[in-house]
Amino acid sequence: MSWSAVLQHLQQPEYVHVLINPVPLYGMAMAVFGLAAGLIARSRASRIIGLLMVLAVSAVTWFAYRYGYRGFDRVYAMSGGDAQAWLDVHKHRAVVTSIVFTIAAVLAAVSLIGEIKPFRFSLGLTVLALVAAIAATGAAAWISQAGGQVRHSEFRSGPPA
Repeated sequence: MSWSAVLQHLQQPEYVHVLINPVPLYGMAMAVFGLAAGLIARSRASRIIGLLMVLAVSAVTWFAYRYGYRGFDRVYAMSGGDAQAWLDVHKHRAVVTSIVFTIAAVLAAVSLIGEIKPFRFSLGLTVLALVAAIAATGAAAWISQAGGQVRHSEFRSGPPA
């Protein structure tokens, strides 16, 4: 594949969405693991890395959401009835749960400040950021479950309920 073909694909929002859509699930799961390990080990450096990961993954999640939104109509037009129904569910789940990623990012940012310049509730905020990151991982899994049904008919048992 030539570079011009790659650049052409990168102009298509649905293609970019497919490239980055695993990051919210796998990236946030790794962030949860890192942040939990930092809390268990009582390692300030590990907690900071975990919080930075939550922030980074939340940023990429925003891009996945944005590119998915921009590519929705094109993918919808090329899909059959069951795939369209699953695409609607996928979009609905992304819209409904997008706030979870925002909350995780805000808590991670505030916790990061608390880790760098400790204040009274720093550790508690980091634990709350971990809980929000766990919720974001669950939300990403829920969104992904419907998204996988769009193009993978072998996983479908019909349209969504």
